[in-house]
Amino acid sequence: MDRITIADIRAQYPAPKTVAQGFYLHGAYCVGGAICLAEGSADASPFPDEGKLADVLQYLNPKLSDDLALEYADDLLTYNDKGNFAKAWAVATKALAYR
Repeated sequence: MDRITIADIRAQYPAPKTVAQGFYLHGAYCVGGAICLAEGSADASPFPDEGKLADVLQYLNPKLSDDLALEYADDLLTYNDKGNFAKAWAVATKALAYR
């Protein structure tokens, strides 16, 4: 798999929603969901829980420990659910850049 970047994902998924805004809307997704959908696994969810998002973050960046991946996933989803998409994307960028 070619290395996917947050810029690529943002270009493909430019309009994330909070769970409250989009959970029941066809085609809606959160920032974490955009990452999962872009990764392309068969069970990708547009509104993943922390565990699923952490798994995808670790797949995209194997240097993340289990605990760190969960921390990034939790922070990302918390910012997303508050409607602070810029901070959610920033956490995603940090997670994929972690070395």
